[in-house]
Amino acid sequence: MPADTAPPAPRRAIGRALFGLLGGLAFLAGTAFLAVTIAPGLRDDLSVRATARQDPSVRLVTGRCKSRLFLLQHCEVTLAWRGKEGSGMRDLHYLFVEPHAGNWTVHAVADPARPHLVTTDLGLERITNRIATAAVMLLGALVLAGSLVLSGLRDLRGRAA
Repeated sequence: MPADTAPPAPRRAIGRALFGLLGGLAFLAGTAFLAVTIAPGLRDDLSVRATARQDPSVRLVTGRCKSRLFLLQHCEVTLAWRGKEGSGMRDLHYLFVEPHAGNWTVHAVADPARPHLVTTDLGLERITNRIATAAVMLLGALVLAGSLVLSGLRDLRGRAA
Protein backbone atom coordinates (compact mmCIF):
# COMPACT_ATOMS: atom_id res chain seq x y z
CA MET A 1 0.00 0.00 0.00
CA PRO A 2 1.51 3.41 -0.92
CA ALA A 3 2.50 5.59 2.03
CA ASP A 4 0.20 8.46 1.05
CA THR A 5 -2.94 6.30 1.23
CA ALA A 6 -2.13 4.47 4.46
CA PRO A 7 -4.77 4.66 7.19
CA PRO A 8 -4.09 7.26 9.86
CA ALA A 9 -2.26 6.26 12.98
CA PRO A 10 -4.57 5.17 15.83
CA ARG A 11 -3.81 8.22 17.96
CA ARG A 12 -4.46 10.54 15.06
CA ALA A 13 -7.82 8.86 14.35
CA ILE A 14 -8.87 9.22 17.98
CA GLY A 15 -7.80 12.86 17.98
CA ARG A 16 -9.79 13.56 14.81
CA ALA A 17 -12.80 11.76 16.23
CA LEU A 18 -12.65 13.72 19.48
CA PHE A 19 -12.16 16.97 17.56
CA GLY A 20 -15.24 16.21 15.48
CA LEU A 21 -17.39 15.24 18.44
CA LEU A 22 -16.26 18.09 20.70
CA GLY A 23 -16.43 20.61 17.86
CA GLY A 24 -19.96 19.53 17.05
CA LEU A 25 -21.00 19.79 20.69
CA ALA A 26 -19.38 23.24 20.94
CA PHE A 27 -21.35 24.44 17.90
CA LEU A 28 -24.54 23.01 19.38
CA ALA A 29 -23.85 24.82 22.68
CA GLY A 30 -23.19 28.06 20.81
CA THR A 31 -26.39 27.61 18.85
CA ALA A 32 -28.35 27.01 22.05
CA PHE A 33 -26.83 30.16 23.58
CA LEU A 34 -27.77 32.15 20.48
CA ALA A 35 -31.31 30.80 20.61
CA VAL A 36 -31.69 31.60 24.32
CA THR A 37 -30.33 35.12 23.80
CA ILE A 38 -32.19 36.07 20.61
CA ALA A 39 -35.45 34.08 20.75
CA PRO A 40 -37.24 35.80 23.68
CA GLY A 41 -36.90 39.22 22.06
CA LEU A 42 -38.19 37.87 18.76
CA ARG A 43 -41.15 36.20 20.46
CA ASP A 44 -42.13 39.32 22.40
CA ASP A 45 -41.61 41.65 19.44
CA LEU A 46 -43.87 39.46 17.31
CA SER A 47 -46.58 39.62 19.97
CA VAL A 48 -46.52 43.44 20.31
CA ARG A 49 -45.60 44.59 16.80
CA ALA A 50 -49.14 45.64 15.88
CA THR A 51 -49.97 47.44 19.15
CA ALA A 52 -46.65 48.90 20.36
CA ARG A 53 -46.58 52.66 20.81
CA GLN A 54 -43.88 55.06 21.87
CA ASP A 55 -43.94 55.20 25.66
CA PRO A 56 -42.43 58.13 27.57
CA SER A 57 -42.22 56.08 30.78
CA VAL A 58 -39.68 53.76 29.13
CA ARG A 59 -36.14 55.02 28.87
CA LEU A 60 -33.06 53.74 27.13
CA VAL A 61 -30.43 52.95 29.77
CA THR A 62 -27.73 51.62 27.43
CA GLY A 63 -27.55 50.86 23.77
CA ARG A 64 -24.74 49.67 21.57
CA CYS A 65 -24.52 48.16 18.13
CA LYS A 66 -21.47 46.43 16.69
CA SER A 67 -21.01 45.76 13.02
CA ARG A 68 -19.32 42.56 11.92
CA LEU A 69 -17.86 42.62 8.42
CA PHE A 70 -19.91 45.78 7.71
CA LEU A 71 -22.95 43.51 7.22
CA LEU A 72 -23.93 41.62 10.38
CA GLN A 73 -25.27 43.94 13.08
CA HIS A 74 -25.44 42.94 16.74
CA CYS A 75 -27.19 45.39 19.06
CA GLU A 76 -27.55 45.23 22.82
CA VAL A 77 -30.12 47.50 24.46
CA THR A 78 -31.18 47.93 28.08
CA LEU A 79 -34.54 49.53 28.74
CA ALA A 80 -35.99 50.64 32.09
CA TRP A 81 -39.58 51.52 32.84
CA ARG A 82 -41.74 52.65 35.69
CA GLY A 83 -45.49 52.30 35.68
CA LYS A 84 -48.58 51.56 37.72
CA GLU A 85 -47.58 47.92 38.10
CA GLY A 86 -44.04 48.74 39.26
CA SER A 87 -40.74 49.18 37.54
CA GLY A 88 -38.34 46.94 35.70
CA MET A 89 -35.42 46.59 33.35
CA ARG A 90 -35.06 44.55 30.21
CA ASP A 91 -32.00 43.57 28.20
CA LEU A 92 -32.59 43.06 24.48
CA HIS A 93 -30.31 41.58 21.85
CA TYR A 94 -30.83 42.14 18.15
CA LEU A 95 -28.97 40.32 15.40
CA PHE A 96 -29.67 41.21 11.78
CA VAL A 97 -28.04 41.63 8.40
CA GLU A 98 -27.85 45.15 7.04
CA PRO A 99 -24.99 47.07 5.46
CA HIS A 100 -24.60 49.99 7.82
CA ALA A 101 -21.97 52.31 9.20
CA GLY A 102 -22.86 54.98 11.70
CA ASN A 103 -25.50 55.36 14.35
CA TRP A 104 -29.18 54.57 14.70
CA THR A 105 -31.81 56.61 16.46
CA VAL A 106 -33.78 54.35 18.75
CA HIS A 107 -37.12 54.95 20.48
CA ALA A 108 -38.50 52.81 23.28
CA VAL A 109 -41.95 51.39 22.66
CA ALA A 110 -44.38 49.28 24.66
CA ASP A 111 -47.75 47.64 24.29
CA PRO A 112 -50.25 49.75 26.31
CA ALA A 113 -52.14 46.59 27.32
CA ARG A 114 -48.93 44.84 28.43
CA PRO A 115 -46.54 47.58 29.60
CA HIS A 116 -43.93 45.06 30.75
CA LEU A 117 -43.31 44.06 27.09
CA VAL A 118 -40.98 46.91 26.19
CA THR A 119 -38.89 46.96 23.03
CA THR A 120 -37.54 49.43 20.51
CA ASP A 121 -38.61 50.67 17.12
CA LEU A 122 -35.26 49.40 15.78
CA GLY A 123 -36.19 45.84 16.74
CA LEU A 124 -39.72 46.09 15.41
CA GLU A 125 -38.70 47.64 12.08
CA ARG A 126 -36.23 44.81 11.46
CA ILE A 127 -38.29 41.91 12.78
CA THR A 128 -38.40 40.03 9.46
CA ASN A 129 -34.67 40.54 8.95
CA ARG A 130 -33.97 39.33 12.49
CA ILE A 131 -36.06 36.19 12.00
CA ALA A 132 -34.37 35.39 8.67
CA THR A 133 -30.90 36.02 10.13
CA ALA A 134 -31.60 33.79 13.13
CA ALA A 135 -33.02 31.02 10.92
CA VAL A 136 -30.06 31.05 8.53
CA MET A 137 -27.55 31.10 11.38
CA LEU A 138 -29.38 28.31 13.21
CA LEU A 139 -29.58 26.15 10.11
CA GLY A 140 -25.91 26.77 9.27
CA ALA A 141 -24.78 25.97 12.81
CA LEU A 142 -26.84 22.79 12.92
CA VAL A 143 -25.45 21.60 9.57
CA LEU A 144 -21.90 22.35 10.68
CA ALA A 145 -22.39 20.72 14.08
CA GLY A 146 -24.03 17.69 12.50
CA SER A 147 -21.24 17.25 9.98
CA LEU A 148 -18.59 17.52 12.71
CA VAL A 149 -20.37 14.96 14.88
CA LEU A 150 -20.90 12.59 11.95
CA SER A 151 -17.25 12.95 10.96
CA GLY A 152 -16.19 12.14 14.51
CA LEU A 153 -18.46 9.11 14.67
CA ARG A 154 -17.21 7.90 11.29
CA ASP A 155 -13.62 8.19 12.55
CA LEU A 156 -14.49 6.24 15.69
CA ARG A 157 -16.20 3.52 13.66
CA GLY A 158 -13.20 3.35 11.35
CA ARG A 159 -10.97 2.97 14.40
CA ALA A 160 -13.11 0.15 15.78
CA ALA A 161 -13.08 -1.77 12.49
